[in-house]
Amino acid sequence: MSDPILPPAEWEETVNIKESKDELEEEDLQELLSKLMNAFNLGMPSGQQSSVNTDLYAGAERVCWAFSSLIDQITMPNFK
Repeated sequence: MSDPILPPAEWEETVNIKESKDELEEEDLQELLSKLMNAFNLGMPSGQQSSVNTDLYAGAERVCWAFSSLIDQITMPNFK
């Protein structure tokens, strides 16, 4: 099975579209990575004394949410 040969102009347009799509996907993944990194920040709010368990559970909840969003982006890229 051979690939159809595209004229140079169409080939260039196809490459540009693919590069744009890859850049958008990379930006989305960077945003999700940032959310994951923020979820790992378990610092307590200033002026408040909360229990370590509460902070850990809240952090774990944020990690789960961010990870779920990441998996959704990877498995369902057209679903928004």
